[in-house]
Amino acid sequence: MILFDNDGFITSMKRYSNYWKKRFEGHELKEFCSVIETKSKADQGVSNTYFLLCDTLPEDESLRSELQAERRAKALQDYEEERDRNVLKEHMRKKMHRKLNPKNKVYDKFYLVNYLELGKNWEDIAAEADEEYEEDQDWGDWVSDAPRMSCLFCSVVEPSGEALFSHMKDAHGFDFVSGAEVKRLAFHDKVKLVNYFRRYYFPTVEDDDLLWVLEDINDDDL
Repeated sequence: MILFDNDGFITSMKRYSNYWKKRFEGHELKEFCSVIETKSKADQGVSNTYFLLCDTLPEDESLRSELQAERRAKALQDYEEERDRNVLKEHMRKKMHRKLNPKNKVYDKFYLVNYLELGKNWEDIAAEADEEYEEDQDWGDWVSDAPRMSCLFCSVVEPSGEALFSHMKDAHGFDFVSGAEVKRLAFHDKVKLVNYFRRYYFPTVEDDDLLWVLEDINDDDL
């Protein structure tokens, strides 16, 4: 049986497996893998042999890095294509005015919110909700939690944006700061880029502290 070490960092298991399947042809597994022998009472002392394939092997490390680089490139490509589509849609909206006027009462009959309370439309209900929200806000006992910056590519968590960007550059070969400068990304573009990488590697982080430092990403002090 072949085991993969740190398989969570293999961004394309299909391509990874196909590569090693071809590579193993004509060779013994022990030429590439660490051999692990185990015995258990359940197997009545019979020895089980496992072959561990991990990134301590330079060839395996190179393959994993290549697959990660391709995944990052694909994420960037998808992000830029999505941004281009959004720019085009915004241009069309401005030039052709393809947007409903919220003040036009003709459309009120199509929204259920206008039927919640007799004599009140969506503007009245929204205004009341805003007032209730403001009354409920009490910041007197609010205490800020220490920031936790989660890596885009692994489970590492750093206490600051500077430390996290340094980790991603050293460990994953991804220089977020320089990339943002070269692409001249605005704040909302950086947020979209972070969310794209979150989607590709890990689920979106709840209350993602990394987003708070993106606005200052080109400053000397993050």
